[in-house]
Amino acid sequence: MTNVSDDGAFSYSGGIDVAGSDGKSDGRISLNYDVVNASFDSDGNRIIPVDGLNEFDRLALLVKVGHDVDENQRLGLTYGYYRDAADTEFGSDASIFEIPGNQIARPIFIGNFEYEREPERITNVANLTYRHTDLLGSQLDAQVYYNSLDNTATFGDIRANTSLPELFPDLFQSFFDFTEIGTRVQVDTPLGDTANVLWGVDYSQEENQGSTAILDIPGFDANRELNIVEEFTSVDYELENLGLFAQARWDISDQFQVSGGLRYDNVSFDANDFIAVFVNESQLPRERQGGSGGFDDVSFNAGLLYRPVPEVGLFANFSQGFSVPNVGRGLNNGPTFDPDNIQLEPITVDNYEIGARAEFDTIQASIAGFYSESDLGATLRFDPDTNLTTLDRAPQRNYGVEVAVNWQPSDIWKLGGNFTWSEGENDRDDDGDFEPLTSLSVPPIKVGLYVENETTPRWSNRLQLLFVGDRDRAFDEGVDRFEVESYFSLDFLSSLQVGPGRLTLGLENLLNSDELVLNAQERIRFTEDRRFARPGITASLRYSVEF
Repeated sequence: MTNVSDDGAFSYSGGIDVAGSDGKSDGRISLNYDVVNASFDSDGNRIIPVDGLNEFDRLALLVKVGHDVDENQRLGLTYGYYRDAADTEFGSDASIFEIPGNQIARPIFIGNFEYEREPERITNVANLTYRHTDLLGSQLDAQVYYNSLDNTATFGDIRANTSLPELFPDLFQSFFDFTEIGTRVQVDTPLGDTANVLWGVDYSQEENQGSTAILDIPGFDANRELNIVEEFTSVDYELENLGLFAQARWDISDQFQVSGGLRYDNVSFDANDFIAVFVNESQLPRERQGGSGGFDDVSFNAGLLYRPVPEVGLFANFSQGFSVPNVGRGLNNGPTFDPDNIQLEPITVDNYEIGARAEFDTIQASIAGFYSESDLGATLRFDPDTNLTTLDRAPQRNYGVEVAVNWQPSDIWKLGGNFTWSEGENDRDDDGDFEPLTSLSVPPIKVGLYVENETTPRWSNRLQLLFVGDRDRAFDEGVDRFEVESYFSLDFLSSLQVGPGRLTLGLENLLNSDELVLNAQERIRFTEDRRFARPGITASLRYSVEF
């Protein structure tokens, strides 16, 4: 709303959702198409194109079908197709690198280019399920799924950015393909009237392949063509994960409940040779050797719930986490494959949580404190010595508090809020001296508040506030290159029943605040051309009809 005179200030969306059932079979088809145009800051200045924020078209298709074989058995199939395509004639002005101090990226008109491979992001999701609610007294759930991602990025032209390593390609385009297939079978078996055990197996196999294309500079400058001169495979590996699990719960009484479980994971990877394109001189040669490896572990969890009265629950939980590191980044650690590479070690975490929940007729509240620790955590950090991001594998601990309160003082009023505080440190030198984690891994304090009023039976209004605090611990100790400055957003939503449908008015950033959001604040120095401004006050109007 800060620049309504610009034709690009208006975005459009439309969709249709159709559902039907004949008693035993049912289905739903949802189709949406969005044209998201430019966004503008609080002063009416155009914001640079940002993935997922502005200047793209989106197509979304969702299909769900289900069939009841009999009273105990059901089959279900879900398929989703999502396509985002960049649609812009603007880029980021590289001249800001010549201005001292931190600058906000500003757009520059570049017109249309002829891509050999058009920028787009395509996602496919398919899920086939089967349920039997009474198989020898147990409930059986089986699932087979397929996920894929095909991402083609916009081109990068970094010739004007002299702060980057000289070995970086001047004109390039990146691609990434991801495919995953998997299955899960679980059985929920009752043990008498007060206990049950959920047990089963899951398996997944994924393929990850990324590449970087070097583009023809003369053709780009003379003819506005983005022709691929050479393409290098920058990541190429397969990952398999087999898991066995069992989770039990016992309601000892109306007041006490205990739970616990075990999970076994067996993970293996197989990587092909690849080329590291974005390196500095200390990381030469570019060639990286692939290899294979694997690891397995057993993780455990246990929990206790106590209800002194039916409306209040006090809980304490312990769980162990086991996850796979970024194999592609780990293999990029050196030119030869090292099976003892610490970057390829699994991430194991011990998590502790205590808290309370209350659910009364008009008040619901919860509070929880958590602490987690790992002998070998994983955190991304900018390395000023290489001008690249690096993955720190080091002893790590995280902790924090979460609070939420909701209150319905009458039939037409709702109020509530939430508060989150977290911190974390790691010991990169393994000398017992822990340093704060980067603010991208440990976000600042967040406070959310809302008030909602059902003004009439056909008209409701909601006002909500989000406040993000500041954080300077990591900056003061040299971990971060930036201090996080606080910011807030006030949004308003009004919904009115009009005719057969509902009209919804939304106002985002109601006070037209101009502070940068967190993931823009960290983009300084050689990433200033992506330090995007915050959209000013933004209005949306939607009308939906159910039939």
